[in-house]
Amino acid sequence: MTAFRIAIADFQLGNPLYVGASVFFYEVGSDGLKTDQLATLYANPTGTAVVQNPQVLDSTGKLSRPVYIGDPVIADVVGATFGSHETGVIAARGTWKGDFATATRYYVNDVVAYGGSGAKQDNIYLASQDFLSDATTIETDITAGHLLLVVDVETVNTLSIAAATSASAAAASATAAATAQSAAETAQGSAEAVLADANFLTVVGISSEITTVAGISANITTVAGIETEIQTVAGDSADIQTVAANIGSISAKLNIDFSNASTELPVNKGGTGSSTAAAARTALGLEDYIADLFVGTTQLFMAATAPTPWLALDGAEVSRTTYARLWTWVQAHGNLAATEGAKTAGEFGPGDGSTTFSLPDLQDKAVIGQSGTKAAGSVGGSETHTLTAGNLPSGVKTITGGGALTEQIQNPGTNNRSYFSNPTFGADGASDAINHLPPYVAGLWCVRT
Repeated sequence: MTAFRIAIADFQLGNPLYVGASVFFYEVGSDGLKTDQLATLYANPTGTAVVQNPQVLDSTGKLSRPVYIGDPVIADVVGATFGSHETGVIAARGTWKGDFATATRYYVNDVVAYGGSGAKQDNIYLASQDFLSDATTIETDITAGHLLLVVDVETVNTLSIAAATSASAAAASATAAATAQSAAETAQGSAEAVLADANFLTVVGISSEITTVAGISANITTVAGIETEIQTVAGDSADIQTVAANIGSISAKLNIDFSNASTELPVNKGGTGSSTAAAARTALGLEDYIADLFVGTTQLFMAATAPTPWLALDGAEVSRTTYARLWTWVQAHGNLAATEGAKTAGEFGPGDGSTTFSLPDLQDKAVIGQSGTKAAGSVGGSETHTLTAGNLPSGVKTITGGGALTEQIQNPGTNNRSYFSNPTFGADGASDAINHLPPYVAGLWCVRT
């Protein structure tokens, strides 16, 4: 019997930070640790087709198609926005594993066959917990309670043979009864022919009485035959009820519909009770957990509009009801201005005070880490700056003479020189502001709701 595979659920990999990353799936050793061997990935539960390993995650950070595994794997996410990441063990729980194997890791609700010889040859067992099977024999794990007997094939075979024997005997009895009834009907026909002879009836003179008795006789024969059949069926009913009770008991223990491999395994049996990823998250109580995990996260997107479920940090007022999860987070984390008028571009504001609150405005802003001198939400700096005399380095501001001339100049001619004492300098240049922004690329700051 081919083992069933189980699909890797979206919530085990789905993450906006994984968009476009490659995921390598590795086999898990008997010690529960990742090996260097890439695992085989399947396209369907029966394993008739395989898919490539690694897989590339889509624009939502999830697998773009269902991927099935027959054994546990560990996923290595490579190329995510924050670097590489290795998951824990993604187990293939609650599936049919075929014949029992020694030194193999099994998980709760896995179903295995005995696989050996003797009276237990075809018995079916259910794993009661996660465990590493014994290196020698299944009997050790049965004794330890790791494996629970759910189908005793020898008992089922005995009951089935008994039921089949009873059914065969009932069929033989029914055939014999039908033959006897046919013979009785033939004899009755002959008697009716004799009684119909007018001369005979006249001589005897009791035609009406004989006809009446013949009719009663036929009814008695028919009733006797039916009674025999009723007794036969009544005798078989106990065996039939026993077989039905055993089948019901087996079904209740397994809680698995083997005639329909797509039946969802309930949460209390290690499954999700769901056929879609969204329904599985709801059934396991993960929907709110995943949403709360990232609420309040700030992210820079190279986009013109904010993706769902994010809001652009542009100072807008939004509904406290619509974004209740974010409003709860804002109130709990200490960056909420006392009034809307006192709010800085880096703070959340109380909005209208009852139904709305406002977002920080990070447009045209560079973000730095807070410190002892710069509290969260505080703002500072400017795009331009105007230089003043106080911004210039110190230097020579006046020039003074070196003293009076002592030599007499003879025949100076026409190329005369002028000498000045204590000269002054006039101001020059302009007072325009200087743009001191470094090279930049603009993006859209958003917050997770």
